Amino acid sequence: ERFSVTRKIGDIKKRNNYASTDEFRLSQIMQSWKHKAVENKINAELIESILLSIHTFVVKEHEVITST
Repeated sequence: ERFSVTRKIGDIKKRNNYASTDEFRLSQIMQSWKHKAVENKINAELIESILLSIHTFVVKEHEVITST
């Protein structure tokens, strides 16, 4: 479901000529999740790695959408 929504966001970005990424927002999300990881005694580096993997995938999809 999440990736279905991100594809729709990619379409919106294309129609409105928005950038594929928002580094400030990514930073906010990353800090929040890492903080939650520490609170819950979860490896923050693992959380960061997972989030960056998801982010990379979504950005690639948005770039494909905006380039067509």
